[in-house]
Amino acid sequence: MKQSIKIVLAIFFASLVLFGCEDMLEVDSPRVAYVEDHQLDSPLDSVYSMVGLFALLNDLGDQYVLLGELRADLMTTTDDAIVDLLEIENNTISKDNRYVNTKLYYDIINNCNYFIQNVDTSIFVGGEKAMYKEFAAAKAIRAWTYMQLALNYRSVYYYEQPILKLDDTLQAIQKMELQELMPVLIEDLLPWTEIAEPHYSVEPFGAAIGGYNSDHLFIPISLVLGDLYLWSKNYEQAAIQYKKVIDRRKLDIGKYYNSIRGITNNEFNGKVELNWHTSYQYTFEAVSYLSTSFLYGDGSNMINMTWPNDFSSPMVVASDVAVGNWRNTYYYNDSLTFVKGDLRGNSASYINIYESDFESQPDINNMIDKSVMADENYIAKYHFRSAASFERIILAKASYVYLKYAEAMNLAGRPHFAMAVLNHGLRSANVSDTTIVPRNERIIPWPDYMNFTSTYFNNNVGIHRRGSGGYTLDGNGTIMLSKIPQFGIPAGLDSVAAISYVNDKILEEMALETAFEGNRFHDLMRFALRTDNPGAFMSEKVSKKNATAGARLSNVDNWYLPE
Repeated sequence: MKQSIKIVLAIFFASLVLFGCEDMLEVDSPRVAYVEDHQLDSPLDSVYSMVGLFALLNDLGDQYVLLGELRADLMTTTDDAIVDLLEIENNTISKDNRYVNTKLYYDIINNCNYFIQNVDTSIFVGGEKAMYKEFAAAKAIRAWTYMQLALNYRSVYYYEQPILKLDDTLQAIQKMELQELMPVLIEDLLPWTEIAEPHYSVEPFGAAIGGYNSDHLFIPISLVLGDLYLWSKNYEQAAIQYKKVIDRRKLDIGKYYNSIRGITNNEFNGKVELNWHTSYQYTFEAVSYLSTSFLYGDGSNMINMTWPNDFSSPMVVASDVAVGNWRNTYYYNDSLTFVKGDLRGNSASYINIYESDFESQPDINNMIDKSVMADENYIAKYHFRSAASFERIILAKASYVYLKYAEAMNLAGRPHFAMAVLNHGLRSANVSDTTIVPRNERIIPWPDYMNFTSTYFNNNVGIHRRGSGGYTLDGNGTIMLSKIPQFGIPAGLDSVAAISYVNDKILEEMALETAFEGNRFHDLMRFALRTDNPGAFMSEKVSKKNATAGARLSNVDNWYLPE
């Protein structure tokens, strides 16, 4: 009993020991912490503090998704949407919008600063420094949070000391924009790239914390570094860091998640085997996620916002642009047998019961209450996770890491290598095939960041093929890769044109594979900033969904949120 009380109190303390900057700056606030009162000098202290950080991160979940999707082209509001959501979609966001809240970010940063400054990294347990992993993990969380702030608000107050006393104010702290901030964050993280994320597999928490895999509650340092290098346009270094994530987490693009159209006598027979949705439904490919359990904070409302029930209607649904992306993509059995429709769309990323493929799928059909559904393109991703008792908001999954790896490799001058991520899959036989990766894009022996010769990658298939086919069966029922000329790099393109072509294909694939997960606006930003006219690029993309918002986004200043 005493141990249980200690755990509860420790978790409560970890969540509340530090408070938001604004609260601390109120003259009447008693919420002042002192370093000498709260030393973190035992491994359990670090665990409890990490749980506190997870609670704060969780509170960012809905904000992360809605700001990342509604401002872009794949998610739209319904007639039931509240004013705050309409503001986000129309890009007329006011300072009092509930989803514009820098305090949440600075709460996380302040808690990370406190942990980093006060954790005792000299303690040895079992022959190794016990709290190095948590120390590095806190730095990764802090850097990720700073980057989100800078991407959304253009500039941030950068500080590394916790605000603990009333005379410490943000106004006295240096403010940085993204280009100034990135080298600072990179320098801070680089010494820690070889430190693995913590893995909690001992009492009192067991292999998971509150039912959540502890490995996935952390954000890998190499993932954050990959993003920082990608935004910095240091593409080879970005590829190196993403490959580290792939290797350490043993990420592959497994053929077991291919959704497949049935074939009889080389013709489609109308039957569909839907498998792709299980990759995110059960978070099998998750690299990092925010829990949405109320155990870790206020919980998420994304399920109710996106799915109908007896008490409310969704406030956000899939946009016509998103639906069109899947409907207008061709599914190939081979280069002669093809039909329109990517199987990652209806009955997977979204569901419309009036034109759905889920009827023959018991695992999906049993989740659907058709009595509350109208002729809408309901977003299915959060409902699927809820129905599977895996409520999470994914920050990064295997396919998204591979897509950003492909983005980096392409812009580093290897478009065919990058295209293999989408079309064929990175495995030994494919990267060694000069018809897939030409000699001028290869380095022999393979450097680590291009080396996919391990047998672990033998199951790797092209991301695009998971919903768009390109597979045939041999006599033993084994899936065989068939080449799709229509999806390869067109012949005759010079290197600049090939990179441009693959660049467009990667952005398209991000929409097909990761829609509604919170990435889209920043993906569009990143691609736009590499063009000669970023405002025109962003405006053209978003105007397809919302002409008014698109017009406003032609001015780069309007990409950023009010503080």
